[in-house]
Amino acid sequence: MGFVAPRSKIFCFVLLLAATGCRAPKPLAPVDLAQPGWQLRHGQAVWQPAAQAAETSGELLFATRTDGTRLLEFSKPPFAIVRAQVTTNRWQIQYPLRNRTCQGDNRRSSPALRTPVAIWLHLCDLLTEGVAPPGWVWQTNQTAWRLEDLRTGATVEGFLQP
Repeated sequence: MGFVAPRSKIFCFVLLLAATGCRAPKPLAPVDLAQPGWQLRHGQAVWQPAAQAAETSGELLFATRTDGTRLLEFSKPPFAIVRAQVTTNRWQIQYPLRNRTCQGDNRRSSPALRTPVAIWLHLCDLLTEGVAPPGWVWQTNQTAWRLEDLRTGATVEGFLQP
């Protein structure tokens, strides 16, 4: 009676997987910039999602907190185009007009770093740390900055008021 048919093994494996709960991470809590501890910077940016794509210009909000939380919002008021939220161990990118959200637990090893959302995650890092990862070009001077993905040709450039 120790024999289990191959189909039964597969069924048991699938049942075990379902029972352990394979689920996406919970969305990050919305940021309340009215809370104390936030440092806000406003500016303008131009985003080109790929080498031959049309450019979109808009307003940029970059908010940081001493606990490592960052919020980057690119918008054409009254609409947010992209909202990136980064904590010390989680990230979330929202495209509100498309009703699309991408998220992950570890941005350093995430597959999302090879997709168009990567530019916003890297920009969050570069505006605070200033070191571009391999395959990216980060240029900055006293008044402006520019980030380019050498693989796709995507760029975002702009400035932030102090």
